[in-house]
Amino acid sequence: MPRACVMVPVYREQLLDTERLSLEQLAAKLGERDIHLVAPDGLDVAPYLALLGRRPVHSFSPAFFASRDTYNELLVHEPLWRLFEAYEFVLVHQTDAFVIEDQLDDWVERGWDFIGSPFWADWGASKHLGMIGVGNGGFSLRRVEPALRALSRARRPAARLLQHVPRTRLRALWRTRHGSLTEDRYWTEFGVLENVAPVDEAVRFAFDMGLEYLADVYATVTPFGCHYPWNLDYVLRHRRGERRGDEPEYERVIFELMLRTGNLGPVSVQARDAGLLP
Repeated sequence: MPRACVMVPVYREQLLDTERLSLEQLAAKLGERDIHLVAPDGLDVAPYLALLGRRPVHSFSPAFFASRDTYNELLVHEPLWRLFEAYEFVLVHQTDAFVIEDQLDDWVERGWDFIGSPFWADWGASKHLGMIGVGNGGFSLRRVEPALRALSRARRPAARLLQHVPRTRLRALWRTRHGSLTEDRYWTEFGVLENVAPVDEAVRFAFDMGLEYLADVYATVTPFGCHYPWNLDYVLRHRRGERRGDEPEYERVIFELMLRTGNLGPVSVQARDAGLLP
């Protein structure tokens, strides 16, 4: 049994172009790994299996997939993590994630309970204030046993007495299950997990925003992946030889990173040489 698998939460029948790119890249980079789909009951997953091949599909109530808040509840749902007890680690790969390079074994060896791309100040509205913690759950590597241990302890009758006491772990879990706290913040900000990666490690693992501040880092460092639709949109446009044009420095950094790592092709090079891309 491998030490790690990939979990892909899915919820819509018609894939967006960025989602198709995400899954095509996942198949290309991690297609030999164990990949599991997590889907609402009744969803036609044929479009996903067409891209990823035959994979296990685990179904849960559609209520967990109704909104971002209910998805957060799913990620702190103990039966979800029980599915993966045979593995030591799970790579959570949402359909707006992008694997830049297969580094899964390397990150497994580092042994963090949780690592994802860093959080920026004011959730990105004040990036000039820097990175404030770890990490974004949409592309994240997590140890299964500590997560299960935390959720199991939370079921104890004595623990439930603390669910309305501010700043306790049980209160944080209650808030996650009731829509006022994201699941990644629950796991990383309240001492639920003992071995959360620091920011300087998380930058090497993945990014979701802030590339205009990370140009020097990613000139030489290759992250495992990235997260959020706008990053996939940059890749899609650059593969077609098109410039997005909204954030020039951000676009330059992601273009050079993807080109250096072999994730762009001849069309992108020709567009660059013609002055159409950074």
